Amino acid sequence: MRNRQRAYLLDILDSAAAIQEYVSGYTLDQFLSDTRTQDAVSAALARHW
Repeated sequence: MRNRQRAYLLDILDSAAAIQEYVSGYTLDQFLSDTRTQDAVSAALARHW
């Protein structure tokens, strides 16, 4: 695997780990009522589109 591809995949894994931390302990209703956490999750996902 090329270094650039590896770096991209590692960045995706880092974002997934961050998202897990953002939503850890949240119920769906809590997440849906917390726009700050929704924004953080959206930003983490948007880096990879």
